[in-house]
Amino acid sequence: RKRPPVFTITLMNHFADRISTKLAQPVDNTFLVYFRVAFGVMVVWSLCKYFHSDLIWTQFLEPKIHFAYFGFDWVKPWGGNGMYVHFLVTAIAAACIAVGFKYKLATKVFFLGYTFIFLLDQTWYLNHYYLICLLGLLLTILPANCACSVDAARDSSLRSDTVPTWVLWLLRFQVGVPYFFGGIAKMNSDWLHGEPLRTWLAKETDFPLIGQFFTQEWCVSSFVWGGLLLDLFIVPLLFWRRTRWVALAAMWSFHMMNAQLFHIGIFPWLMLAATTVLYLPVEWIARLRFWKQRGEVGGVDVSRVAGWLKPAICLFVLWQLVMPFRHHLYPGHVAFTREGHPFSWRMKLNIRRVDMKLAVHYEDGSKEPVYLWQWLTHPQEGRVRSTDQMLQLAQYIREHKEKEVGMRAEVRGTITVALNGRKPEVLVTDKFDLSRQSRSLIPAKWIERPELPLLKPSVAKVNSAPLGAIR
Repeated sequence: RKRPPVFTITLMNHFADRISTKLAQPVDNTFLVYFRVAFGVMVVWSLCKYFHSDLIWTQFLEPKIHFAYFGFDWVKPWGGNGMYVHFLVTAIAAACIAVGFKYKLATKVFFLGYTFIFLLDQTWYLNHYYLICLLGLLLTILPANCACSVDAARDSSLRSDTVPTWVLWLLRFQVGVPYFFGGIAKMNSDWLHGEPLRTWLAKETDFPLIGQFFTQEWCVSSFVWGGLLLDLFIVPLLFWRRTRWVALAAMWSFHMMNAQLFHIGIFPWLMLAATTVLYLPVEWIARLRFWKQRGEVGGVDVSRVAGWLKPAICLFVLWQLVMPFRHHLYPGHVAFTREGHPFSWRMKLNIRRVDMKLAVHYEDGSKEPVYLWQWLTHPQEGRVRSTDQMLQLAQYIREHKEKEVGMRAEVRGTITVALNGRKPEVLVTDKFDLSRQSRSLIPAKWIERPELPLLKPSVAKVNSAPLGAIR
C-alpha cells in the first residue's frame, strides 16, 4: 500500500534532525588551527612571489587588455601603485589569518582582496586560485581563531578546544571536491590513451631516478591510472582504517611528484597539508596539540548556524556539486571549445595549441593583418585560449582601430586548435565579425564543433607546443 506523504515528510524530518544533531556535536579543533596556519602561510608565500618576480607588473599593469570574466567587466586593476598596495594588504591579511590576529576582519579583507585579484583577468586562471578563493570564503564563517591565536590570547571569551562537527565536514567537502571532480574529468578517451601525460613525461627524462622510464608505455600507463584512481578514491581510502596508511603514502607521493614535474605553485603543498590535517582521524591530529588544552566545551554552537547561514552553506555545497558538470550543457568537446571549462576542476588534461590569423576589415574595402604581439604581452599570447577571450580581444582591436582611422571596422579571421597532438581543426571561420558577437553563457553559434578523432597510444610528442598552451 502506498505510504501517505505525511509519513514521508516525517521520515525526512527525522533524518534531517539526526544529521543536524550529529553535525552539532563538539569535536577537537586542533585540525582547524593547523589548517588556518598552513593556509595563511602558504598564501603569504604565494603572494610574496608576485613581488619577487614582479608579476604584478607583468600580469596586471603592463597588458593593454585584461580579459574579464562574464559579468565582471567592472573589475579593473588599480592605477599607479594601487596594485602593489592591494597585494601588500592582501598578504598582510593572510598573515593575520595565520596567526589569528583580528581574524574576522582579516578573513573578510583577504577573501575580497584575493577574489578581486582572481577576477581581474581570466588569462591567469588556475584551479588552485579558484580553490583559495573558496577556502577564503569558508574561513570568513569558521571559528578558526578560537585556539592558538593572538585573538584567543587577548580575549578569553574566544578560547575553546572544540568546534561543531559541521566545521570539519564542510572543509573536508571543499578539499575533497577537486580530487573527485578531477578524477571524473580524467575519465575521457585522451587521458586513458596516455595524453597529455605521454608528451609531458617525454620532456622530463632527466627527472631523478625514475626519469629514465618516462618514455616507456608501462610507466605512462602507471601515471595515467594512478592519477585517475587516486583522485577518485583517495578520500574514502583515507577514511578506511585498513587502507589509510597506503592512501596517505600515495597522496604524499602524488603531490610531491606533481610539485616537481609541473611547477604549479602552492597547489600540491596546500592540498597535501589540507588533506593530511582534515582527513586523518581528529584524535590523531589532536595529539599534535602543543598549546595548553583548556578542557572545556566551547566553540560555535550549532544554533548559530541559523537564519541566512544554513541555507547559504547548502547553496554553496550545491554550487560545488553542479558547476563541474555544466560543460555537458554545451555541444562539442569541452577541451576543444573551452565552453564550460573554468571552475570545473579539469586539471592538466590537455595540450592545446591555438593559432589565430585575424585581420581588420574596413568599410572602404581595405584590410590589415592583426599581429598579436602588438596587442598582447608575450605571456598573454600563449594563454588566450577561450572563445570569450577571443571575443574580447576582437572587440578591443575593433574599438581601437575605429578610433584610429575614423571608419567602421570588422575583425574576422580563422582560428584553429590542435588538441593533444591531433592535426589542427577549425574553431572559428572568417564568416563572422568576431568583434560584434555578443558575450553570453549560452553555447556560441559562431564557433565550429568538429568531431575529434580518437587518439591512438602511438601519438607522437608535441615538442613544439608552447608552455602557455599546456593546461
